[in-house]
Amino acid sequence: MPKAVVRDEKTVERLFGLLEQSPGAIFIKDAQGRYTYVSASFSALAGRAKEEIIGKSDFDLFSRELANSFAAEDDSVRSSGQPMRFEEQFSYQGQQLSFLTHKFLLPSGEVASIALDLTKQKEVEQELRLSEERLLLATEGSGLGTYDLDLATGVGTWSKRAIEVLGLQPSRSGTASFSDWNERVHPDDKEELARQHAEAEGRGGPWQATYRVVRADMGKLFG
Repeated sequence: MPKAVVRDEKTVERLFGLLEQSPGAIFIKDAQGRYTYVSASFSALAGRAKEEIIGKSDFDLFSRELANSFAAEDDSVRSSGQPMRFEEQFSYQGQQLSFLTHKFLLPSGEVASIALDLTKQKEVEQELRLSEERLLLATEGSGLGTYDLDLATGVGTWSKRAIEVLGLQPSRSGTASFSDWNERVHPDDKEELARQHAEAEGRGGPWQATYRVVRADMGKLFG
């Protein structure tokens, strides 16, 4: 056998070995939308053996609504001839799934896809949003003002109550700066507060202080 052919066979073998180990779900469809290749991860996600998928189309494997959505993506890639990225969220086998799918044309005219499973990431992001909303409701309801500060830029996100305490007008972005706060600190408290703030920033630990502010809208002491 010619050496060039041997090398090509080894290259193909290595390539498919890599595809099989990829955490992304990889698959290839022909011009009729039939699967010609699926990786082990795609087979696992679909809950079907490879033999049950190869030669079939999305309409054989998924609901009509889902199959139509996948087919529309494939058609867009074929029409444009350019790689495209799709954010997909759908229900399958009783689970709500999220994927970021990259699709592109092969020289053969087939559509190849790499789908990254973002389901757990989306679940964590949703839980974080809910936690933030609960915290906001709790702090606003209790009359507490909160803020987070980017020490590099001196700008952070401030709660509505934190802005109200200083007598400032809230910005559309909900942000305020360290200088906005520092300008409202009572002159007699500035030096000691600056020392405590610098110390807390240096050690990166909790910080608690009692001080007075002069409201911007009243010129009156608060605290």
